[in-house]
Amino acid sequence: MVTKKQYARGEAMLNEILMDFPEDKETLLNLANLYLISRNVPMAKNAFQRIATSPKD
Repeated sequence: MVTKKQYARGEAMLNEILMDFPEDKETLLNLANLYLISRNVPMAKNAFQRIATSPKD
């Protein structure tokens, strides 16, 4: 989806995965990267914060 610049469709698919697997780190990482590519920095930051569940993260 990203290579075709179908960001909204990719975001919808990733959010659908999160409905079945809440807080899945791989999905959140892909979502954060999608937001960075589409230059949506606030949403990328939010996704990265969801990934960071411990001080080590």
